[in-house]
Amino acid sequence: MVAGSSEPLSATLANHNQIPSISQDVTYADTTDLSGKGLTSFLKMATSMSLSSASTDYVTIPPGSLYVDFNITFKMAGIDSIDVTTNNYSMSDGIEMPPMELPEMDMSESGISKMEIYRNVLKNQGAAHNENKLIISDLASTFPFDMNFLMNFQNFSPPPGGDSVKIETVLKNGIEINKTFDLRGYTLQSTDGDNDNDGWPDSAFKSFDLVLDMTIPEQKATIPLDGSPLGEFTMNMRLDQLSFSSIGANLYMEMPAEPTEQEFPAGFTGAIPTEAVFEIIFKNQIRLPIEMIMEFKGYNSLGELTYVPVIIDTIGFPLTSANTDTAMTIIGLSKLGT
Repeated sequence: MVAGSSEPLSATLANHNQIPSISQDVTYADTTDLSGKGLTSFLKMATSMSLSSASTDYVTIPPGSLYVDFNITFKMAGIDSIDVTTNNYSMSDGIEMPPMELPEMDMSESGISKMEIYRNVLKNQGAAHNENKLIISDLASTFPFDMNFLMNFQNFSPPPGGDSVKIETVLKNGIEINKTFDLRGYTLQSTDGDNDNDGWPDSAFKSFDLVLDMTIPEQKATIPLDGSPLGEFTMNMRLDQLSFSSIGANLYMEMPAEPTEQEFPAGFTGAIPTEAVFEIIFKNQIRLPIEMIMEFKGYNSLGELTYVPVIIDTIGFPLTSANTDTAMTIIGLSKLGT
């Protein structure tokens, strides 16, 4: 009995050829234990019998006595495993990852209505031992096949000479991976590029961009069928407390402003000034860019409205944080503009 996946069949399962000849009225029986043997695509059983040459010139054969009885019994009580060839299959395609969005911070008590974070630099000097670390432990697979594994935290940008926060490996049964990423000095920011070359990402950092992919490559593997577990995938991940040395963000803070109305002095009603100049002086000690939007509305005696918007992209801010350092911005309005 031979087996194989293609011709010629070369894997011998059983070979009952221990007695070269069988005499009259002699019974021959043999059993081969097929436990541990493998069945493949093709199975062939062959028998061969022949009569030996007689020692005399004549042989007398009584009627009905020329026969050879034989019986072949092939039993399979059960199969404990099966050898398979896996296709290239992604296990992570069926995993729906919930978005890891940053929680909104309520800073209304400070007068800040919205904050857009663009770049955070994780503290290096002075960071505690249990800060700014990502710890991956017990990363392992006990499946009876190899598995390609990729996990990439794209928002952590390493300093010069640093490694990206990424694990790309082949998980094999019996191999466990433990890795600690020291994130001190790393930058946490959006993955969008700097297309306008201003040194900042083009969009604010709103959510973590995590690439996770687990793929079973094409390979031969043995799958148990005896009721034992197929295997499991394990991974523990811990992100320690993050502390930052600097945060780059846009803070939207509305300055309290009350509408102001100014009547023309008595005696000037109906007068048309040929030259008028308004000057507004701002003094600022906040070292942040402040956008100023003002609206001037004027009504003549006929009730007709003249509307002048004044939009300043940023007023001057001091060069230092000293209490005595003040930036002055003068905005003049005339018939020539601002």
